[in-house]
Amino acid sequence: MIAGVLQDLFQLKVSDGQISRLQSIGRKALQTGCSDIVADVRNSAALNIDETGWRENGSKAWLWTVVGKLTTLFAVRPSRSRKEFHHLLGKGFSGIMMCDRYSAYNHLADECRQFCWAHLLRDFQAMIDRGDVSAEIGTRLKESGQELIHHWNRLKLNQIQRATFNKHYRRLRAAILDALYDGTLCSEPKTAEICRRLSNECYSLFVFAHHAGVSPANNAAEQALRKSVIFRKLSFGTEEKTGSQNLAVILSVTETCRRLSKRPFDYIMDAVKAAFSNKPAPKLIPQN
Repeated sequence: MIAGVLQDLFQLKVSDGQISRLQSIGRKALQTGCSDIVADVRNSAALNIDETGWRENGSKAWLWTVVGKLTTLFAVRPSRSRKEFHHLLGKGFSGIMMCDRYSAYNHLADECRQFCWAHLLRDFQAMIDRGDVSAEIGTRLKESGQELIHHWNRLKLNQIQRATFNKHYRRLRAAILDALYDGTLCSEPKTAEICRRLSNECYSLFVFAHHAGVSPANNAAEQALRKSVIFRKLSFGTEEKTGSQNLAVILSVTETCRRLSKRPFDYIMDAVKAAFSNKPAPKLIPQN
């Protein structure tokens, strides 16, 4: 595809091998900026994280994304295990993680992990769909959860004061915990099991209510992955590890540029020019 575009627009005949070599040169030129992104997410107080299936050389792999306050990091890894989590963020990460309830994040303390309420509301709807006593539990949980998110959104829009939000929060937190307890006694086994699990990790339901900068939903990470999912459907993944590394760097840099209101093309051009001139790469992240 790239060779065809170069031929059609610029009458340049470039082989696939040359394109691959140039991509590797570009990755090296952008490596300083990508390293700054890694450092920024590792030092962030709160992160959003998600992963989606990928293909590398025809084998199953995973594309991870980590969204910090200013930057977004991508990486193609062979699995979605705890080992890969530590590879991305290091074993010393001590911030708050916005994530789903996947087991790779279970090592995080409850107060350092915020469950995604978008996923939770879908689980509560599934309880409703099962009918009978399960529907009663699911309705209580879903309605209380939706009201809690509504008041949080009002707080973010400065429509209510923190004291007003806290009043609603205490009332709705008690309602949710009561519903979870009743759900553990439910005769429907799937509903009872998820209520038991959430009761045991209930603090992770409400971290967002106590910490500024923590969202109740993992939208930031899911949105960051959307363009990559489209690319995967068009390309069927990457053929080699070097291709995955090139992809991760360019995605990290371009998405971070977008969030910083920088033109990705301008930054990439400046970084490549600096590399060919043996000059330091331009700074990607503004210094405090």
